[in-house]
Amino acid sequence: MAKQAKATYDQMILNIVNKTDSIGQMLAPIKGIKRAAEKLVEEKFEVNNIKDLLRSTIVVTDYSQLQDVVNAINQNFNILRIKNRSENPIVGPNVQTEPRKKFGGYSDVMINIRMPNGIIAEIQINSPVMLAAKAEQGHKLSEAAREQPEGSELYRTIYEAMEDIVT
Repeated sequence: MAKQAKATYDQMILNIVNKTDSIGQMLAPIKGIKRAAEKLVEEKFEVNNIKDLLRSTIVVTDYSQLQDVVNAINQNFNILRIKNRSENPIVGPNVQTEPRKKFGGYSDVMINIRMPNGIIAEIQINSPVMLAAKAEQGHKLSEAAREQPEGSELYRTIYEAMEDIVT
């Protein structure tokens, strides 16, 4: 089902980028089988809980553009939830605000949407600064933290290292 929805999803993301004067987008391939299998285990084998088989990033100049992008996404997709991990307030359906500190200083807005065929997709809104930090070592550290028990000493150490990268 994800394969059938991908072309439509990608085109809708491109349209949103053009409409909102965002500076770009990153259209990712369908999530790989290895990570999808890991997510199945994490989600206790509930296939419907995998929220990012289709995924993309909309790149904004800075987070002052967040609300315009969220509004455009809301006009084009059925939003299931919004995780706001930025320091900018946003309005939209099912907004959950989470402090950056919880993610080692990493900042973004992550939106899960449902495609007409039922597939749940993930749209991240990010800035060039955060993308650079993520590309440097941030993503590798995040993957390492994900494998640790939450709250453990190693988990905290990894997130402290992430703060050094993004601040």
